[in-house]
Amino acid sequence: TRRVVYTAHDFPFHNRLPVWKRRLYAWLERQLAKLCQAITVDSPAVKNHGLMLGIAPAYKIVVIPVGVDTAQFCPTGRTASRASADICIGTVARLVPEKGLDTLICALATLIALRGCPVRGLIVGEGRLYPELRNLVMTLGLAPAITFDGYQRDVRPWLDAMDIFALPTQREGLSVAVLEAMSMALPVVVSDLPAFHAVVLPDQTGLVAGDWVAQLTRLVYDAGLRRALG
Repeated sequence: TRRVVYTAHDFPFHNRLPVWKRRLYAWLERQLAKLCQAITVDSPAVKNHGLMLGIAPAYKIVVIPVGVDTAQFCPTGRTASRASADICIGTVARLVPEKGLDTLICALATLIALRGCPVRGLIVGEGRLYPELRNLVMTLGLAPAITFDGYQRDVRPWLDAMDIFALPTQREGLSVAVLEAMSMALPVVVSDLPAFHAVVLPDQTGLVAGDWVAQLTRLVYDAGLRRALG
């Protein structure tokens, strides 16, 4: 007998969707879940989300945690690419609305314009939002300070070029990009989402952003905090 196993990185029924769409998609998900013998998710938070939505009974939703090869993603120390006096705040993400990269760009704009912070931005990834994000950078006059480096098969050299990793995503399972950054001893700043709560403990293993400018400012001006959280 053929068995069907479905992997859900998250159940995409977020508050940015109209109510009718959320209800329709959740209903469809519940119907399709009946055809599966198991649904695998990457964190307890995603499982709890599925249970809250009534997608499937608890026994059918199985948590298989995400893993990172720490021998590959390991601290290498500052390289020449990170030797700039400016602090590099970067991210690795698809350029799509739910990743919230406009939030990161606007936070960088505030840091540079209002706080005079010695920072630059590095965005690694590709997606349909690139023209819009690039236009935002140009409009804010940040073209010299923020670099888009597109999709990279091996992101390690780009992570090594960063001093701070930030992911202002609006919805997420357990992000592999965040785990890879942490494995390379980068201090991370993430959105306050349930899936991150197990790995990003505020002021212990990273920072959780309510106010992105405030949290990034803390890291920019406190080298000791960057080392402690990296």
